[in-house]
Amino acid sequence: MTRLCVLQKFTTAVLSRALFLRGCVTSRFLDIHYKGDSGFWFILISASCLLFGCNSNEQTDRPEATPPTVNQLSTPPADSAEKKFAGQIAGRAFFQGHAPARKVIHMNQDAACAAAEGNPAYSEEVVLDFGPDSSPTGVASQISAGKLGLANVFVYVKAGFPDSLLSFFKRKVGTMAPVILDQRHCRYAPHVFGIQVGQTLKILNSDPTFHNVHASAQKNKAFNLGMSKVEKVKTRRFDRAEVMIPIHCNVHPWMSAYAGVVDHPFYAVTDTTGRYALKALPAGEYVIEAWHEVFGTLVQTVKITEAETKTLDFIFTRR
Repeated sequence: MTRLCVLQKFTTAVLSRALFLRGCVTSRFLDIHYKGDSGFWFILISASCLLFGCNSNEQTDRPEATPPTVNQLSTPPADSAEKKFAGQIAGRAFFQGHAPARKVIHMNQDAACAAAEGNPAYSEEVVLDFGPDSSPTGVASQISAGKLGLANVFVYVKAGFPDSLLSFFKRKVGTMAPVILDQRHCRYAPHVFGIQVGQTLKILNSDPTFHNVHASAQKNKAFNLGMSKVEKVKTRRFDRAEVMIPIHCNVHPWMSAYAGVVDHPFYAVTDTTGRYALKALPAGEYVIEAWHEVFGTLVQTVKITEAETKTLDFIFTRR
């Protein structure tokens, strides 16, 4: 076997040199002297086939090599991922009972606020959906309604995720866009918002006046940021889950906001009609909490299967 290998290597070198010469300076010589010599080319071709075909049986018995692929467990196929994260919990938050009237806010203590759009303004503590009567003064609030849609309710998954999934959400935080909290027309916008642990909170000052952002956190580090009319952007992050963190302005006492800090992306704030949706949920059993700054919290447990949509409503009453 050793002599055969040596012979093969020697023959390979000779044939390679001959083929190289045929393609270069001696091509004409070979064409002239061996063009019609079928015996020469037969010997040459036979030797090549014998040389390069000696291991053909051994190679064909082996499966064809395939390039390495990405771990399918870490990156499942798109159709599989869509099915596993296609559940949804949606519904409405309602207030039932005698609807309170919205408070009027006068912002005349600051010249910039007095000239701001929307002065006088109305408190965002209790914002109800009166249907056809959309007057912010709450003309229809004096009637005793059955159920009215309730805005600014923070709805989130309080429990139900395995630790492995929470770790996955934590690794993805660095790729997420910042959450915006703006100071515009001497109000915080939005009034209620959610943010993930470690996600950037981008605080803007769109007003031509001085504001401060005072976050009275309990589990996280509290902060009090002064922002003059020329300081337009500041950023902060929260290190722990905390629902909710009150935010207020010491300069303008009517300004308030609330941040719901969670360790996953499954949260929502009800719109002006009280509607919300928690989308792209995996199958499982979850504890869902709904929080309102005046009416407190409500908790329900719901179980969803893969790609299932369930309706879950919350009805608040006066405490």
